[in-house]
Amino acid sequence: MAAVTGAHLISNRLNAAQVLAAAQTELLELLGDPSVKKVIVWDPDLIQPMTIIAEATFIRKGGVTKMVRLPVTGLTERYEDASEFIFLVRPTLTIVDMVAEAIRTSKKKMEKRFTVAFTPHKVEYCVAKLRDLGLEHGSRSPVQFYINEYHLDILPLDSDVLSLDIPTAFKDLYVDQDPSPVYETARAIGKLQALFGVIPKIYGKGKNAKVGGSTSYLAQNSLASISLRSKPSSVPSWWRSY
Repeated sequence: MAAVTGAHLISNRLNAAQVLAAAQTELLELLGDPSVKKVIVWDPDLIQPMTIIAEATFIRKGGVTKMVRLPVTGLTERYEDASEFIFLVRPTLTIVDMVAEAIRTSKKKMEKRFTVAFTPHKVEYCVAKLRDLGLEHGSRSPVQFYINEYHLDILPLDSDVLSLDIPTAFKDLYVDQDPSPVYETARAIGKLQALFGVIPKIYGKGKNAKVGGSTSYLAQNSLASISLRSKPSSVPSWWRSY
């Protein structure tokens, strides 16, 4: 991973390095105790975005001794000195199957801790699939298993460029009728406002923009979970949709 200093993100108008710092802080919180030896198991599609957030030397500050990518088998035999294996993955059923297979093929798993960190957030159908495969959050049998989140959403590309890429947005919204992309957008706006203050005007287009307006208003005050299944009662005045 290339060096990530954040110096190129600072300008007179906006200190985008704050976005980078927030993402790095959350990553270290996810990794936990640096004295515990860990292995990160990557979803291959997350490796490139993560190079924008942190270099390998930074990740090692969290106690990470090795990084590998899915699919992988026999983790505990390959990395016997590691106490914890953290899967940093997107919430898809295909990836969940890979995670379950990686754990299933590990022979010394009773002695280890396994954590799945979904990014940008966990979804219920993936949690349910893990449960069906015998992997439930907080369980200690057959393995120590936990589910977490890492909110990798806004990527600071330059001092005046922030990117929020949701490649599956059209399919999610219009084919699957899944409002997750709206939630992700609203939460990202809430994160920006938590860092820099209220954004005076935000423009959007279409019915999903109206939903995003209401959820972003909630995210501004709290970055807790937001349900998008119910129709919002009102849209804040600073959100303009047409």
